[in-house]
This record gives sequence, structure tokens and C-alpha cells, in this order.
Amino acid sequence: MSYGPRMLPLNFAQNYTFDSSLPTHTIYIPKKVPDGVKLPIVVWGEGGCAANGLAFNGMLTNWASHGFVILASGPPRGNGSTTSKYMSDAITWISSKAGSGAYAAADPTRISAAGMSCGGLEAYDMNENAKVSYIGIFNSGYRQNTTAIARIKKPVFFFLGGPSDIAYENVGRACSRTMDELCADD
Repeated sequence: MSYGPRMLPLNFAQNYTFDSSLPTHTIYIPKKVPDGVKLPIVVWGEGGCAANGLAFNGMLTNWASHGFVILASGPPRGNGSTTSKYMSDAITWISSKAGSGAYAAADPTRISAAGMSCGGLEAYDMNENAKVSYIGIFNSGYRQNTTAIARIKKPVFFFLGGPSDIAYENVGRACSRTMDELCADD
């Protein structure tokens, strides 16, 4: 019985790179992938909607070491701001590149949109994108809009920093009102 995608070993050689055909992003990808292995894809929005693809370099490099392709909004050491259009553009781009060249192992049927804080708000916007299978919200949530969570119609994973996290109360309140079965404590 299979419980999900096969994970590649921890410390699988990885790096981040830049591709001139996607100049608004930083790409984290394993250097060498065994034949026949297909890698899930994460489009990542930075905290503060910052256009610096290295803002979460440690975490995203770790994910790549487990066999993920990550397209982080913002070029390496970039500046400025992003919007959810960066995620949409990354999804369109990787969908056209997957299966060939450096992206031969990328699996465009397994795409997650995720982000930290403001990047998490960008991830909410990917709910209507048919190519996105999962939404990931890290320390993020709408302060007053508790209906955004109810509109998510695909699997979502939340990572909240506890009661001191600015998003904790409003995400918890929205979950308790609209998604008891998803957010219930065990």
C-alpha cells in the first residue's frame, strides 16, 4: 500500500539556481534525480511579499534535499515586492518546462502553492488555479476576512506560530467556524 510520494533521502544533493527564462524567481532543485523519480513542485511566496528568493534559503534548500522542486518568488537577493501573479507565472512556466532538460523530473500534476505571512495570502489566491493541488499557509491569515478559508476547495496545510503569531487567532476563529473537521484538535 502506498501512502504518498516516495521521499528522497535527507541530504540529497541540492542547490538553488536562477533561470533567465524565469527572471523573477529563485529555483531550488536537487542536482541529480534518480531515473524514473518525479518530483512534486512548490511555488513559494516570501514573507512580507518580498521579492528575494533567498529569504527562506535554509528551509527551501532542506525541502529540495527531500526531493521537491521549489520556485520561490523573487530572484536571489532581489528586492521589491511580489503579488500572487508571481505564483501564477511560476506555475505556467514550470508546466511548460516539466519533463525536459533540467526540469525532466518535475511533476506538473503535483503542484502546491505555499507562502509565509504575506506570501501565504498570495497562496490563498491560487485556490482557483486548477493546476494547484494543495495550499500551504505559514504564519499567515486574513485579519478580518474569515471567509477566505471557507472558499478553499482543496487540501490545505497550516503552520502557525502559536498564540503570539499575529495570524493565530483569526485563522483559529475561521477554522472553528467554517472547517471544524479540518482544523479539529486530536
